[in-house]
Amino acid sequence: MIDPTAFDRDGAAALLRFYRDIGVETLVAESPFDRFAQSEAEKLLRAAEPAHRAESRAQPAD
Repeated sequence: MIDPTAFDRDGAAALLRFYRDIGVETLVAESPFDRFAQSEAEKLLRAAEPAHRAESRAQPAD
């Protein structure tokens, strides 16, 4: 279960990117609170994605 109050925007986005990087596309929401937490975390991820993409483009490739 993800507590949406436990992370700031960058922390929630990083956590969801980690799950997606390891192949977890959808977090399993088993309770109403889990579903709420999942939707809030996904909103934070969507909000952070444009900044993450801009940072990725700004960094030179190794």
